[in-house]
Amino acid sequence: MLILPCSIIADFVLSIRTRPCFTATAEVRFSARIPDRIKLTPESSFGTEINLTRARKIKNPCPVCAASRLLCLCDAIPEIELRTRICLVIHHRELTRSSNTGLLAHRALVNSEVRVRGDTPAPLDLSDLLISQYRTFLLYPADDAAELSKKLVEEQPAPIQLIVPDGTWRQARKLHSRHAELKHVPRVKITAPNHSVFQLRAQHRPERMATLQAIAAALRIIEGDAAASQLMNLYYLKIERTLMGRGLLAKGTRPLGP
Repeated sequence: MLILPCSIIADFVLSIRTRPCFTATAEVRFSARIPDRIKLTPESSFGTEINLTRARKIKNPCPVCAASRLLCLCDAIPEIELRTRICLVIHHRELTRSSNTGLLAHRALVNSEVRVRGDTPAPLDLSDLLISQYRTFLLYPADDAAELSKKLVEEQPAPIQLIVPDGTWRQARKLHSRHAELKHVPRVKITAPNHSVFQLRAQHRPERMATLQAIAAALRIIEGDAAASQLMNLYYLKIERTLMGRGLLAKGTRPLGP
């Protein structure tokens, strides 16, 4: 059971989704005084998202994890070594956003790198990523994208390199459509619905998720549960620290997670 002690006035987006057997959806936006104690049980939180999308600028953030100094995540970031290579192609505006999660994945994954796009007039060239050592895929839900599955992974023995866009959906679409060097890179997608109770940003489709969640979901398919579980623990900790920073979670309690 999650108990959120709250006594502040804040704007929230509460997206309430029905159970999977129904198709109706409703989004309720409200600005109100939050009750002193909000309880979410597994029964009451089924299919419910609380989007923590209120704009908030952190003063003196940690330069590594972007959290406030008091809620720094750096001591909890694991070191994960995998055959799979992750290349995070991040929009430059994401570098200072406290809600960004892709950089946490990069810092946890030894076999990963970051490429920054949009910070210079010249387009970013990613052609050097296309090397024969890896089977390269772009994680993007294009119309012709294949479902990332165990069967796809096992088709060839070579390790996989996954190029992951990090930014808004509009920014990710540009990586998919504007980089000619990636034209022939197969697109893959994950269509399993995202059942997380908390989202750092509003998601308008059930399968959409934060970048860290998406990487964890992909690695669960490619590498197995161990690495994915470590990344998801990091994601839940990010949510916890975000709630604590906004005065919505008392120390010693945690959001719904593993």
